[in-house]
Amino acid sequence: MANKSLSVAADHLGDKRFLRIAIAVPWLDMARPNSNDHGMDDERAIELIRQALKRAVDKEIDVQYQTNLFEEGILDSLDSLVFFLTLEELSGRKLPDGDLPRAGFGAVSQLVEFLKSS
Repeated sequence: MANKSLSVAADHLGDKRFLRIAIAVPWLDMARPNSNDHGMDDERAIELIRQALKRAVDKEIDVQYQTNLFEEGILDSLDSLVFFLTLEELSGRKLPDGDLPRAGFGAVSQLVEFLKSS
């Protein structure tokens, strides 16, 4: 993973043990397009998705409205964390909490509709 740093640490909270995972993504503070643009259309949303994918997997990915990022093997679980964080940063939209792939956010169509719904 280029330009990314991952740290994993084991922690204890009382009698519970858990892993703390941190991903440093230095380019998240870079200048981004105007996230308050309410004129988001399918083409602009797909372009934001492509930009986020390029940063997450470090290569150009040609996705279409019907693409599923997980079923087609474009993203794995670690890359998906970077992808979703980057998409939030680029779009200025906070994705819902929870298991995003299970909620259907691996489908470009669902991501596009979410980004357009601001």
